Amino acid sequence: MLARIDGNGVIETRDIAMDDVPPHKRDSWRLIVGDEPSYNKATHTRTGPTYQIEADRVLRVWQVVPRDLDEVKTSIKAKIDLDAEAARLKYITAGSGQALEYREVAEETARYAATGGAGEYPMLQASVSVGEAPSLAEAAALIAAREQGWAMIGAEIRRLRLTAKMAVTAAATVEQAAAAAEVVW
Repeated sequence: MLARIDGNGVIETRDIAMDDVPPHKRDSWRLIVGDEPSYNKATHTRTGPTYQIEADRVLRVWQVVPRDLDEVKTSIKAKIDLDAEAARLKYITAGSGQALEYREVAEETARYAATGGAGEYPMLQASVSVGEAPSLAEAAALIAAREQGWAMIGAEIRRLRLTAKMAVTAAATVEQAAAAAEVVW
């Protein structure tokens, strides 16, 4: 990559080699050096490049500066919530209707245990009718076991999510905030 110099400024850049420039024009062209810096776009912004003209080359320079800390914290906290939801979805089915079904079948299971099975249990009966369990009692036991397993998993996901969000809140720099979001779900 070459830059054409006119006075004290770069007036154009081209992806060519010096051999591609006619010999009588080569004194107006310089090799461009300086790679674009890597940076975390969630926590920093980049401006540039600007050009520093040297005797035998042009140095490209970029500025990488932290984003506004409060904006970064808000964005990272939202990402933590999304990541927590993705972790939950490894164990449960997505959807608000599905969540209502889970809640209803859990309530029926608790009511079944409290009443010794007296009453109507359409959600538990659905499990029996499709062969998930041979009886209402076994359907209730199956759901209770799943609820207990989910409670442990859900509590751990909640602990990780809240811990990360609290660390983001406490972060003094965008780098600290970004590091706090590195959760192993």
